[in-house]
Amino acid sequence: MTVKKSGNILAALLQSYEYKGTKMKEKFKLNKAQKSSLKVKMLAVAAIGVAIAVMCSPAKAATEKLEEEKLQSEWTSIVYRTCQAEGELAEQMAVARQQGRSLSKLLATVEAMSDGDLKKNLMSMALEAYEDPVYTGSTEYQKEAIANFTTRKTIECYKRFED
Repeated sequence: MTVKKSGNILAALLQSYEYKGTKMKEKFKLNKAQKSSLKVKMLAVAAIGVAIAVMCSPAKAATEKLEEEKLQSEWTSIVYRTCQAEGELAEQMAVARQQGRSLSKLLATVEAMSDGDLKKNLMSMALEAYEDPVYTGSTEYQKEAIANFTTRKTIECYKRFED
């Protein structure tokens, strides 16, 4: 017996039972009443097969949901770690700015340690950090400026991953 491949379990079951029914009718030379009875029995078996397939579907859906939740959890963890690292880099750049360190030296460090998109993003972050004013007379204002810049860059990171 050859059954056409089908993604639909019901269609495959019905095709299988129809084939078996035809072969039985040919082999045993059944009369009309027997053929009708055989057809009813085969439909009942097919219905049981469908019921089993339907009963298995929630388990498959639950498994798929668990897999999706696991992937979502892993993605959330990656986003969290990425944004935390970006926030720490922003903090270091803001500290360098508030301590009066040279922008040229910071950019040279970024240039030497990174490449591609990472370099572009870090260069942009460094330039942004150096747009903020330096608070030389007050460590309290310096800490506030550092915290504000760090928070702003961390939030921007999370927003990039919202979509």
